Amino acid sequence: MDNTVSTSRPRAATEYAIRFWNRSGETIPPHGVVSLRENGTNGISRGRKPIAGSSLHLVNGPREVAANKYGELFLWNTPRRVKIIGAPDVGSLVGPIPGSWGVGRGGGGFRVLFQPAAANTTAVVIFTGEATPRFLAKLDGNLPAAANPATTPGTAVASVWRRTPGGIFEDSGDNVNVVNRMRNISVISGAWVEVHEVDGEFRLYVADCG
Repeated sequence: MDNTVSTSRPRAATEYAIRFWNRSGETIPPHGVVSLRENGTNGISRGRKPIAGSSLHLVNGPREVAANKYGELFLWNTPRRVKIIGAPDVGSLVGPIPGSWGVGRGGGGFRVLFQPAAANTTAVVIFTGEATPRFLAKLDGNLPAAANPATTPGTAVASVWRRTPGGIFEDSGDNVNVVNRMRNISVISGAWVEVHEVDGEFRLYVADCG
């Protein structure tokens, strides 16, 4: 195994770097968010792409880390540049998105300090530890009932709606995958729903079923 480390730490931040092994099967992009969920046999943590569920999330530096290579991740002790999903405004609450190397609206724990004009690039965020609040969304497809609440939930894509400075709600351009773990509840396409984050997934909280 190649033990070469992809070193991307700032000179003054050596005490905040955590060595890890990329077990994701993919190349981790610069400034990607990485989930640490396993202890390696050699005492080095194994990094993977974030998934639904609880884990420790740290951020890669400005260099990519190839699959099965070693790299370094950074703590959130200072504002960090991170891969961003969409183009959330400065001050927006964001967090790791399951199945993605970035953070975005719908996640929690971080606030955007700086967001460039281009979407899906990088932004500077600061850790706040805030939980994700419930938010308004509109289903883009039918949300079926769960075949098995524990193993086979219903899912559907929904567009996230945000309040504007004028007090009205508009489509933010962000989408989330809504998870329904209720066996006897299904929701039709186009219905308004409220969604909250539980165990790393965006779960149905309430729906306008009238």
